Amino acid sequence: MAHLEIDGGIVKTATLTNATGTHPLLTEIGQWRFFIDAVDDDGARTCLGDFASYGDAILQAESLSKEFGPVVDRIVDIPKHDGRG
Repeated sequence: MAHLEIDGGIVKTATLTNATGTHPLLTEIGQWRFFIDAVDDDGARTCLGDFASYGDAILQAESLSKEFGPVVDRIVDIPKHDGRG
């Protein structure tokens, strides 16, 4: 069944690639990020967005669920200093 998944983790490496090349994003390293993936019936995944706030990811997933199906929250435990609001 097609659905959305919320997952997350701590950024270990981050880069930005643009017309001038690839550049490290040092301010992102060590930060929590939360991701919303659309998962098709065949298991194919498409990332629909990433968020610094768990709360923002939940709100966006709820909004997208009308189009993409139910939300599966894979986040089990988040440290209190994550900016969860």
